[in-house]
Amino acid sequence: MIRKKLKIIQNIKLTAEVYCCVLEGDIVQEIQNPGQFLQIKIRNSYLRRPISISSFDKNKNQLTIIYKVLGTGTAQLASYQATEYLDVLGPLGNGFDITTLKNDDHILICGGGVGIPPLYGVLQAIKASFPQIHITVVLGFRTQAEIFLYDAFQALTPTHITTDDGSFGYAGNVFAAIPKAAHFDAIFACGPAPLLQGIEQTFKTSTLQLSYEEHMACGIGICMGCIKSTNNAKGYIRLCKEGPVLLHNPREEQ
Repeated sequence: MIRKKLKIIQNIKLTAEVYCCVLEGDIVQEIQNPGQFLQIKIRNSYLRRPISISSFDKNKNQLTIIYKVLGTGTAQLASYQATEYLDVLGPLGNGFDITTLKNDDHILICGGGVGIPPLYGVLQAIKASFPQIHITVVLGFRTQAEIFLYDAFQALTPTHITTDDGSFGYAGNVFAAIPKAAHFDAIFACGPAPLLQGIEQTFKTSTLQLSYEEHMACGIGICMGCIKSTNNAKGYIRLCKEGPVLLHNPREEQ
């Protein structure tokens, strides 16, 4: 973990509430896996804001965060301009691990809403390391007006979109676009709790890497404010430290 000031290259609006911010600095060289996050200090705010790293480019020394304006902190973040600096801690947490994948695997990348950004970095990493791998991508949104990153995902692999109101793509949640008889060797998912619970209940024989969304305070495992029960031998874990990505491997549990 490093504390650094990162230069804002751009901070632009993608939808009415979602922004894309590109940051530049040496901290990029410390990123180990997609799915890690930053703790960002916002002016006039005591607590830092945890925001996942959507993608990164070590050659350019740049990373991208994509965030939704949900309160005063993220509203303040949206007001920052290019050439300003953000005080960040990071990279933090455990991200997605793609090292056990094989080129003949069938994998699912699935996310909803603000859980989608870190999955773009996962897709980039997988495509770079396993060009022949079979990938299904399903992204869920409430309505067409809230869709973001679709073109970026689509440029890498065919991407299915679902909307709750049926205004674009499949009508319903992400499961509307997943073949009922499909089997996946590995699943990478991030999004609201009902989505992750549905993945766990539906794909009991797949290796799952699930990234959990949770309110965090310190972001480094001290305050114990993001505790989650794992329902296994690990007991309770800190999502900011042992997560936010948790692994469920049925092969190892048999």
